[in-house]
Amino acid sequence: MAGKRTERSMEERKVDRNNGGSKSPNGANAQTGAPAMPSPAVQSVAASGSSKGTPLFVAADLDLVAKEGIAQDSWFVVSHLTSGSDQLDLLVHYVRLTPPSGPVIQAMASVLDPVSRKSIAEERDYKDSETTFSTTSLDVQTPVGGVSGDASAMHVTGRFQRIDVDLTLAHQGPLLANLGTGILPFYRDINYEYALPSMRTTGSVVVDGKFYQVAGVSWFDRQWGQMAPSFWTEKHWSWMGISLDNGDRISLWDIIDGDQEHAFATLLHSDGRHQIVDVEPLGTRSRSGRRFARRVCRPSGA
Repeated sequence: MAGKRTERSMEERKVDRNNGGSKSPNGANAQTGAPAMPSPAVQSVAASGSSKGTPLFVAADLDLVAKEGIAQDSWFVVSHLTSGSDQLDLLVHYVRLTPPSGPVIQAMASVLDPVSRKSIAEERDYKDSETTFSTTSLDVQTPVGGVSGDASAMHVTGRFQRIDVDLTLAHQGPLLANLGTGILPFYRDINYEYALPSMRTTGSVVVDGKFYQVAGVSWFDRQWGQMAPSFWTEKHWSWMGISLDNGDRISLWDIIDGDQEHAFATLLHSDGRHQIVDVEPLGTRSRSGRRFARRVCRPSGA
């Protein structure tokens, strides 16, 4: 891919837990007692508004809020930041999951320490009663931090043992709608996913007690939806968010479900045009046979 410079990667490993909830009609897990997830037709009407172009299933501000009747609800940020001569690659992720044995909320942060050049990762798991998720505005809160605000002024915090994050993100440039519309077939069911992949970012990061006043760019990724029960046994997929120096942004998926594999990418050009392409499978199964999920972002300016 022309224009890509030195690559850095940050990996998120999903915890292999079987947590759950009530069953939706199609067999996927859903939040206990919650209304059913709206149909794609209803979602498209809300997201597309008065647009006369290609129907969309996602909207930048409207879909920041927590969703009901779903098996997963995810707010994911990767930031590429500078502080003087130091560079920090940072990941913050808040996700609500409903696997077969009960709901779990995960809070995760990782950073490439500019001093040691080693990756530091921390994770916390919480019960529903320890967290809050607003369905009317962006307000996701856990005991260690959360995400609030809107696309023009998004506040991301994380107060972990070794990593402390306090960032403000501001949307700039076009929205990336996965597969061009934001609707994503995922483990025999429906997910929705979009990214604000060029968010102007300012704030502070503390790593092992060292304070950094930072500025840079973040990729914010929003995903929610249902999965068939096979997701909780397979969990065999990879996702990458790739930023190129020419302004193009790429969301790349490789999803394996049993004997089926789909590898594809959505390319967002700087003028807002989307291009959907097939890609070579990534081969995500580790040598030990353990299955994991990986999210990687490659900065354009590193």
